[in-house]
Amino acid sequence: MHAPVEEEGIRVGPVEGWMVRTRSTIGFVKGCLHPLPYLYYVPRVIAGIKLYDEPGITSAVKFAEPELIREDPCLGLRTTLVHIKEAGFTTPWDAARRLLKTCKRRICQTALSLIEQIENANPRVLVGVTGSLAYNPTEAEDIDIVAYSQPSELQDVYRLLAELREEGYLKPYHGEGHQWSSSDKELNLRLSEKRVLLGIVDSFEYNVKLVACLAPARCVRLRRIGETVWRGRVCTSINYTIPSLYVICNGGRRVNMLTYRIRYTEIPAGVDIEVRGWLEEWCSGLKVLVPDHGGHVKLL
Repeated sequence: MHAPVEEEGIRVGPVEGWMVRTRSTIGFVKGCLHPLPYLYYVPRVIAGIKLYDEPGITSAVKFAEPELIREDPCLGLRTTLVHIKEAGFTTPWDAARRLLKTCKRRICQTALSLIEQIENANPRVLVGVTGSLAYNPTEAEDIDIVAYSQPSELQDVYRLLAELREEGYLKPYHGEGHQWSSSDKELNLRLSEKRVLLGIVDSFEYNVKLVACLAPARCVRLRRIGETVWRGRVCTSINYTIPSLYVICNGGRRVNMLTYRIRYTEIPAGVDIEVRGWLEEWCSGLKVLVPDHGGHVKLL
């Protein structure tokens, strides 16, 4: 499938969680803003080998399919990009439909049951599977679900997950995550009892990404000011969507923190945190702190 496509009368295109296949790789679109017609792309399987660490992925892509490494006009550096017309795409809902037809494993049935409950919570939300259930369900060990709509409608899904936690259907996650740092593990340990976007369902690890976009939009050139550490209090946030946005206040100063990492979602307002990441200057002088690449978020 090539993008964009139409689903139930809604025009959609490849964003966070859509599966991508190229000549030598299988992976997933990352984010909502892209240097169109190219898309930010995170390969997971390269020449048949599954990888998680970013340096290892970059090295393997340079060897197996070097044309995927391109200059990014928005970030001003070289990264992994895929042309929207030069790759095969699978939507998460198509991947879920495939599971319904072909996978009888308990993990598949558990994922499909949770998807059905999400669809019932708000039929306007598009929902499906991503991760290993999308490309290799016979060996998948955890459940990655992704739902797409506007933040107001994704609230219905978030409320459902909170209700399922209260009922005991969903349980807290005390694991270590893929490529989590020690500070990531500590953050999850302190938040896990109230988190609902990642946890345990029917003995399987799960996460649900609530993606607040339906189709890719063009990114703009930004200026990376440098790495910094910011300490302050979470004043306000939209903390349940991908991306999540936090306003962190310190005295009369404030900074916006933006993250696509599910491990940095669900940080409540009123807590004091330390953020290490790249400070970026967007259009109109807006400064945004991004901890996703080599940074951290710690509760103080």
